[in-house]
Amino acid sequence: DTDPNNEYNTGSGIAAGTLSITDGGGTENIDLISTQANNDIVAGADGALFLNETDDQTAAEVSYDNTTSGLTATEAQAAIDELAA
Repeated sequence: DTDPNNEYNTGSGIAAGTLSITDGGGTENIDLISTQANNDIVAGADGALFLNETDDQTAAEVSYDNTTSGLTATEAQAAIDELAA
């Protein structure tokens, strides 16, 4: 509101990814989670935000730059195997 005498926050909270700030003029809600495709940020059971993404790659799926090492491997698992041999 525009009343300068009641511009103080009386409450705040977060639920399901929405931040709520309450002052003398009411409550403002701000959605903190984007609705765009490929957004991996979600609200947890406690309302807090977290990145909902797992990376289950194996070493064989991770590329490896062998420029400095002189190894012939081009992926992490092959580099490990080459060093172990």
